[in-house]
Amino acid sequence: MFKFSMNSSFKIVTFLLVNLFIYINISYADRLYTGSGFVFEPATNISFTIEVLVNYDLATQKYSYNYKFTLLPDSVQELFYMKIEYRGEQPTVIVPTGWDGESSKYTVDFDGQIHASESVTPNNMYFISWGKSDFIFPPGSSQDNLKIDNCSLPGIVNYYVKGIVEMVIFPDEEPGYEPPEISDFYQNSVNGKTLGPVDPPATPFDGVAFSDTIIGYVSESSTLEWINDAAVVTSVTANLNTAKSKIGTDNPGAIAILDTILTDLETQHGGASPSVNDEAYYLIKFNVIYLKDRL
Repeated sequence: MFKFSMNSSFKIVTFLLVNLFIYINISYADRLYTGSGFVFEPATNISFTIEVLVNYDLATQKYSYNYKFTLLPDSVQELFYMKIEYRGEQPTVIVPTGWDGESSKYTVDFDGQIHASESVTPNNMYFISWGKSDFIFPPGSSQDNLKIDNCSLPGIVNYYVKGIVEMVIFPDEEPGYEPPEISDFYQNSVNGKTLGPVDPPATPFDGVAFSDTIIGYVSESSTLEWINDAAVVTSVTANLNTAKSKIGTDNPGAIAILDTILTDLETQHGGASPSVNDEAYYLIKFNVIYLKDRL
């Protein structure tokens, strides 16, 4: 589970009006932001947690991801929407009653801006989005079953969460106009890491290369504090390296070591004070099983 909380201090922005507007550029981290003649709060004054459960369907050989979003009582802003990055095949989006949801594709422009696009380029980014239909989701609210089905293996992906902002418009613009500084979810949002579908390994399958992928996941899980015990990181990494060294020459021996990792993982994830949280548990478990089943 990831938790974010921000209590931003208020700042005053003064505009000098002499037949023109002087616009002051202020970071999204500040209380007020100006651009395109608009003054508005950044969409980052929002406190929340995101939890995820991952399941595997043996019949379809696909994974499902069930997210739970909780807006904490101290949040300054209500939820506008949340986006989860994904890779691989386009998943099926499950939308709870009273919510909107969709999968979408964005392209990164040469200047770093992100916008909706149907083009196919190497810079494509794919997202699942959810938000309340009526935009009413006050602090203290929680919603699970924000779900995607028919997905590929879990990996570490980005999420983006925006709070609802109100604008003061200077000068008047056409009704419905939204400046890019507000619609830009890539920068004007709280972002972090969670689990989501990623591209499956290349074919033909390379067990040694995939072992390195899992070792990288263990390291990043430690950095993200999904694993809070350095001894667990050391143990899992050592076992993965040993299993990797046996692939191709002693596959039964590699499988036995991978089984040890899976057995230990259940203990490390269980109990009142687990050293491995849900994200690291599902990430390591399903990727180790995927490796084991292909040896």
